Amino acid sequence: KGVCLHQDHAGVGTAMPDALLYWRLQRLKAMGCNAVRMSSNAPTAELLDYCDRIGLLVMDENRHFNPSPDYLAQLEWLV
Repeated sequence: KGVCLHQDHAGVGTAMPDALLYWRLQRLKAMGCNAVRMSSNAPTAELLDYCDRIGLLVMDENRHFNPSPDYLAQLEWLV
């Protein structure tokens, strides 16, 4: 019962306050969601902590197919 989650929210864009992020995850959990797929970008450490705290499985993705050092560093951080 997972959802695809983008890290933005109406009215605030990608500058989501931690309280709003946690509220959103709590609402998903209350609706029966047990997993979130992070769409397009790596999740913040806060989002991962909140998911751990309330028991949501995180499915992360990497869309960068570039061997440059910057992209490899991002992949290493993701793993």
